This record gives sequence, structure tokens and C-alpha cells, in this order.
Amino acid sequence: AGSSVKVDLGACPNSVTEVTLNGEPLGARWYGRPDFDATHAVAPGDNRLEVTVVTTLFNCLREDAEKPKPCGLLGPVTLKIARP
Repeated sequence: AGSSVKVDLGACPNSVTEVTLNGEPLGARWYGRPDFDATHAVAPGDNRLEVTVVTTLFNCLREDAEKPKPCGLLGPVTLKIARP
């Protein structure tokens, strides 16, 4: 078995994330750790990573909306390679 590759977006509170690598969709996350298996999509040399982050209405719907909480892509974005 070969190495596995994951794209980890780090902190993305109160956001929906979607990742594409080299035109290959890696998935979308609303809850949980925003990490994506990229093993099947990564290629030798240059790769094109696309990240879409959509923030929710979380801050607008809160009673204390004057004190916004963090949302969006806060990162750090990392590439994790696990070798067998």
C-alpha cells in the first residue's frame, strides 16, 4: 500500500467547506474536522487546490450579535502525508 494524503483546513468555525484538488471533488464538511482525503486526486508536480468556504448566519441570528464569534477559514491549511 502507498502513502495517503489529506488536506486539512484547520479551524473553520461556523462555516461550510468544500474542497477540490485538480478538478476532483474531495467533499464538503459542515461539522467536524475539515480534513479531506486527497490520495486519489494528488499528482506529481504542481497541483491545483480550490477551497470554498461559506459562512452561516450564525453571527446574525445570535442574541448578542454585537459580539461576533470567529467564522470562515482561520487555518492553518496543511497537507498531511502518511507513509505506510
